[in-house]
Amino acid sequence: MKTLLLGPFHICIESRKRILKAVREAIDTANFDRIVTLNPEIMMTALESSQTTKWIQRAKFIIPDGVGVIRALKRRVNAPLSPYPGVEVVDDLLSIPKIKVAVVGGKPNEIYQRKKVLQAKYPKCKWVYFHHGYSETDDLPVVIHAIKDADPDLVIAAMGFPQQEQFLIHCQNNLQRGIGIGCGGAIDVLSGAKRRAPKWTQSLGIEWLYRLIVSPSRIKRLPILFRFRKQFL
Repeated sequence: MKTLLLGPFHICIESRKRILKAVREAIDTANFDRIVTLNPEIMMTALESSQTTKWIQRAKFIIPDGVGVIRALKRRVNAPLSPYPGVEVVDDLLSIPKIKVAVVGGKPNEIYQRKKVLQAKYPKCKWVYFHHGYSETDDLPVVIHAIKDADPDLVIAAMGFPQQEQFLIHCQNNLQRGIGIGCGGAIDVLSGAKRRAPKWTQSLGIEWLYRLIVSPSRIKRLPILFRFRKQFL
């Protein structure tokens, strides 16, 4: 896979088709690997912690999620690049026939509602495990063991960053095969519980602005975006 260094991270700059092909091949290897979809907020948050930086660096695939990362990459290479948002990566993976899927994340009273919707939306998937994302630390070995017994091809951790990366590191240390992806709120979007930003905002690169308008509490995240712009753009 072709990659480009941005900060300490080697980011995939291949086409979606090539990335998806490589991911499908990785599922069949005798290792558990991870996908990180990197946006400016995740990148800058990770850089504040050497441990979190190492978690991301251990991922087999670091995929550019968001216009900000793409613009930073384009300053370093003259190539036709485009973002591959996490919600679209997950959607593509769930479109693989007969893929066995485990999902961990969401609130206890919501995850099983999402399960029904996802099972109906992706009937070709084999949904082998569902669990909410609010387990106590003492419960983690039980959850990991249950996932191991379910033998999924794909583990989706929908817990938000960095909790989902930490969880998938535990998977990486304990599972023998498959691939994991941290997807934040992608499960909510794919199940219809939340709406994604309109396509016109995505094409203009202002999806972040739409999210800010819909959820004003996101304003506290703006300083992170400004720091990314100052450092990488």
